[in-house]
Amino acid sequence: MYLYFISLGSLPLSEVVSIFFVSPLLITLLSSLILKEKIGIHRISSVLLALIGVIFIIICAFAVLMLSITSSHAYRTVEASLLAPFEYVAIPLSVFWGIAIFGDWPSNLSWIGMGLILIGGVYAIYRERVKEIEIMSKVPMPASAAMYQKPNLEKNE
Repeated sequence: MYLYFISLGSLPLSEVVSIFFVSPLLITLLSSLILKEKIGIHRISSVLLALIGVIFIIICAFAVLMLSITSSHAYRTVEASLLAPFEYVAIPLSVFWGIAIFGDWPSNLSWIGMGLILIGGVYAIYRERVKEIEIMSKVPMPASAAMYQKPNLEKNE
C-alpha cells in the first residue's frame, strides 16, 4: 500500500490502479503453484493477457526510472549548466509520444508555456556559448572548481 500511495505522486491514477490490480492476477497464478489449486486454461489465458497489459504500463514506468537514474548520474559527472539544456529535448518528445500513443494534444496554454520554456532554454545555451565557458578537467569535481571563463584580453588593454 505504501508504494501504491507513493506512486500516485508521479503516475496518473489510471496507471496506478491498473498496476495495483496485478495482485489478483498474481494470486490466481500463484494459487496454482503454491496451493495446488486447479485453474483452467481460460483462467490462465485471461491472467496472462492481463499481465501483458500490465507489462506495457510497467515498461513505461521502467523507462522513466532508467531515465531518472541516468540523468542523476550525468549531473554528478558533468557540469550542470552544460547538461541542463539537453533536457529540453524532452518537451517535443513528450508532445510527440503523447499524441502518437494517447492521442493527447496539449492545450493552447500548454503550447504557450512550452514555447516560453524552450525559448528560455535556447537563450541560456546561447549565453553560455557567448561567455565561452570551458571545462578545465575531464575528471568529475565540484561544480565551483570545474569551470572557468577565458579572460577577455581585449577589455584589459
